[in-house]
Amino acid sequence: MHAWIYDSRSSSRLEATLRFDETTLFIESEHGSNTYDLAAITFSPRLGNMPRSIYLPDSRVCETQENDTIDNLLKRMGRDRSSSLLHFLESKIRYLLAAIAITALFSYLFIVFALPLLAKETAQKLPAAMVYRLDASTLATLDKTLLKPSALPLARQNALRDYFLHYVDATQEWPKVHILFRSGGKIGANAFALPDGSIVFTDDLIAMAKDDKELLGIFFHELGHVQKRHALQTVLQDTAFYLLLSSITGDVTAASSAFALLPTMLVESSYSRNMELEADDYSYEMMQRNHIEHKYFATIMTRLMQDTNESNTSVMRYLADHPLAQYRIDRFQKEH
Repeated sequence: MHAWIYDSRSSSRLEATLRFDETTLFIESEHGSNTYDLAAITFSPRLGNMPRSIYLPDSRVCETQENDTIDNLLKRMGRDRSSSLLHFLESKIRYLLAAIAITALFSYLFIVFALPLLAKETAQKLPAAMVYRLDASTLATLDKTLLKPSALPLARQNALRDYFLHYVDATQEWPKVHILFRSGGKIGANAFALPDGSIVFTDDLIAMAKDDKELLGIFFHELGHVQKRHALQTVLQDTAFYLLLSSITGDVTAASSAFALLPTMLVESSYSRNMELEADDYSYEMMQRNHIEHKYFATIMTRLMQDTNESNTSVMRYLADHPLAQYRIDRFQKEH
C-alpha cells in the first residue's frame, strides 16, 4: 500500500510502502525498514474519500488514499465499528441532513434556554472586584466611542445626583451606586446601567423630562437592572454566544470582534422581556414605597416611545419592542 510519512520535526514527507500481517505493520522507504505492533497504532476515521492518517508510536504519521484497504484491515482486527458507523452516516445524505437538523435543534435549545440560565448563575457568583475592573474598562471605551462629556451645568448634575441617591440605602456594600452624566450623541435620549452600580444618563434624556420624578422612575428601573445583575448577564450571554458561533464555524475573528464590541453591545442591545419586567417591578415597588406616583414613569415612557416613532436616531433600548412598551406604560398608569 502506497503512503507518505510525515515526522514531527519538519514539513517534508517521505514516500513509503506499507504492508500488514495479522499483528504487524511493515514500512519500507528509502531510509530503511521499520516494523510496528498494530495494537500500538491509531487509525483516523474514514470521511468520504479524504486521505486516511495512521498515527505511529514514534510520533510519525502515515497518510494514504487507500481507504478500502484500511477498512478491510480494521474489519479483520475488529476495530472498524466506530469508523464504519461514521463513514456510513456521512455517506448517506438523509442521515447527514438529520444530523444537521439535530445539531441545529440542540444549538437552538442551548442558546434560548440553557445559555441564559448559565449566564444568570455566573453573573450572580462573580466577585465584585472582577466586575469593577470590567466596568472601568467598559466606561473608558464608551467615553472614547459613543459618549462625550456632559454639557449639563455642574450644579444641575450634583442636584440630580443628590436627588437620586437620597433614595438609595447608603449602608449597602454592593453595589455602590454612582450617577454619571454624558452627552449621548447618536444614542440620544438614553439611560443605562453598568454591572458595578454606575448608572449613566444622557443629556438628551434629562432635557426630555418635564419633572425630575420622571427621571427618578427611570433611575429606579436602571437600579433594578443593577440589583439583578442584568447587564453582566447580558455581556456573559452575548460573549458565550459568539464563542459558540466561532467554535461551530471555525471563525475565531467572530469571538475576538465580540470582545472588542462588548461596551457597545452593553449600551445598544436590548434586554430580554423578562429582564425589563423585573426592572419595572423594582421601579414600581420603589416608587410605591416612596409615595411617588407611578404616572411619572408612564409619562416619560410615552414621550420616549413617541420620540422613537418620529426618529430612528433616538431609540431607548427598553422601548425596542413597542407592544411590550405599551403594556408597561399601561401598567404604570394604573395606580394601586
